[in-house]
Amino acid sequence: MGDDGVLHPQPGTASLLDLIQAGPEALREAGNATLRVPGGPHVSQVRLLPPLQPPSIRDFVTFEEHVEGVRRSMDGTTGVPDAWYDAPTSYFTNPYAVIGREDCDLTPEQARDHIIGYTIYNDWSARDLQSREMQVGLGPCKGKYTVTTLGPYLVTADELEPYRDSDGLLRLALTAEINGEVVGKDLLSARTYHRSSPATPSPSPSRASAPSRTPSYPVPNRWPSPAPANAPRNRVTNPPSSSTGSTTTRIEERAMTKSPGKRGRVAVIGAGPGGLAAALSVHQAGHDVVLFERYPQARPAGTILNLWPAPIKALGLLGVNIEDLGAPCKAEFRNASGRRRVSAAIPEDVVRDYGGGFIGLLRPELYERLLDALPEGVLRVNHTVERVEQDESGVRLHFADGRIHETDVVIGADGIDSLVRRTLWGDSPKREHNLHVIGGYTFDKSIEAEPGMCVLSHSRTVQGSWTAIRDKGRDGHQWWVLEAFDTSQEFTGDPHSIATTLGQAFARPLPQLIAATDPAHVQRWAIRDRKPLGQWSKGRATLVGDAAHPTSPYAAYGAGMAIEDGYFIGRRLGGIDLTDYQAVREALDAFEAPRKPHTARQSQQAYVLGQVFHHAPRALRPIRDAILDHTRLMQKVVGDSTPSSILTQLGEIDRAEERFTTLRASGS
Repeated sequence: MGDDGVLHPQPGTASLLDLIQAGPEALREAGNATLRVPGGPHVSQVRLLPPLQPPSIRDFVTFEEHVEGVRRSMDGTTGVPDAWYDAPTSYFTNPYAVIGREDCDLTPEQARDHIIGYTIYNDWSARDLQSREMQVGLGPCKGKYTVTTLGPYLVTADELEPYRDSDGLLRLALTAEINGEVVGKDLLSARTYHRSSPATPSPSPSRASAPSRTPSYPVPNRWPSPAPANAPRNRVTNPPSSSTGSTTTRIEERAMTKSPGKRGRVAVIGAGPGGLAAALSVHQAGHDVVLFERYPQARPAGTILNLWPAPIKALGLLGVNIEDLGAPCKAEFRNASGRRRVSAAIPEDVVRDYGGGFIGLLRPELYERLLDALPEGVLRVNHTVERVEQDESGVRLHFADGRIHETDVVIGADGIDSLVRRTLWGDSPKREHNLHVIGGYTFDKSIEAEPGMCVLSHSRTVQGSWTAIRDKGRDGHQWWVLEAFDTSQEFTGDPHSIATTLGQAFARPLPQLIAATDPAHVQRWAIRDRKPLGQWSKGRATLVGDAAHPTSPYAAYGAGMAIEDGYFIGRRLGGIDLTDYQAVREALDAFEAPRKPHTARQSQQAYVLGQVFHHAPRALRPIRDAILDHTRLMQKVVGDSTPSSILTQLGEIDRAEERFTTLRASGS
């Protein structure tokens, strides 16, 4: 088949299997010769049959989460049996990788050269029958006496080489659907690999030995027709490394080796960015994790969002698809007329790796990608925690419906009104900034704006800002205006109308962006926080995100710091026996020690900037603006120091990942 979908006949060939057995060069020459033959019908006009009927098929169970899911559905047990980690597990049945020639005693690298190509198969299983007959101990028996669907394409191995990552793994995604409803999905590079020994010699000439890299997709549902090899779905990329030069593992890694340490139980309360990130990181650390959300679904609070490179990197390492996530931007502070005051100082290597120092996106897409990466069964919605109790032996969560959940560690990711925070440290008043922000977004392409920019502007009393965004493949802009507002008073105005009035004081394109925005895409919220805590953790409980350090939008870093928190807490819990109270205490203290000064600085500086720009006495405002327009004070405080502090987290992530990788490799 050509790139245009036109089918070309192969004269003189009885079957694809004949070509495969002739070897890669013969197959390649046959393909070239075929393209010189006049084309036939388009692929859409025919029904494709299986590409081949292989004489031997071996199915490997290579996805750790699939093993977990099958055990849970079959007998209600959790975790993965130790035997699965000891050696590749397979049986002779359906193919995915098609082996072109027989051989034995191969290294993984040699085995890859024996793969002629890849196709898609579906191993249909009668799970209801299988779960019953497996109790006999003989095996799946009639539960597997069903059918195998194969193809309809065979993609030669050379065509997929451009999609290998730095570890040599194929970054391809597949989705299983039943009548259009998605029931399963995963990445090919999320498999587990066994490298302990060469493949076992073949027991008979008819059964070629299976290379260590022979993959399978054991999802018991109908696969949709695959895309051509040059258009893989949901391909992900490695997060760039920071200026420290340290390397990172591939981002969608689930478990290359058996998770170190004894599996513990962790509960995360609150499915915001921090809670989702924490659940992903704890899962990668090898513990059983559940994420409780009181609402019917995990939903974003607001729409507009910006992320610095450090949280983007953390997302990638947590297995979140970060390809084409948001619009990379260069950040500048300007006055209302458009004169530049500050340019965010971002190192050249970071700009090169990320396309800019600031990423503009919408929250719903971030949530979708986080949820896509979350293993099945971790998120539990409609679970309202009313009380948290703990002692040295464990933690007990009491729910509104009377149920009790016991766990070894609890992570409070439940926002500015955190129940976990109140339980640990008592109630404390919110700090009112007496400011409110109105923001929105538009995809109107008629508005001319500097590409790849984040512009934060100030008049004497109002901030008016805009950034480029990218959302689900669409380019657009988000904007916001921020002014003083007595939050003790009820807000009764129309947000879009107020934003339109405030925006008139600023240079293009802010007024035009506001005018082009659908009022349904405009939101307004008051700004408040709490003073930074001196300690986050107590006993077996800790805090992340707004539960620990609620932060004003002036930092443009609240969600980003929450994601970082979630990443770091999971890395610190890796290898820890969570039944050991002292070990838990040391891990939680080690988690929060470097995070507290960093987050406190960002939170406090955001508060101070809000006061300086919006609550300065009238007589001082001209002096303030003259200093900002004609000195480098703001450049030093905001343009140089703040980005440097934030980007330092790239190095912290590298060091944490190096420790984590070493821990996993040691198995301790």
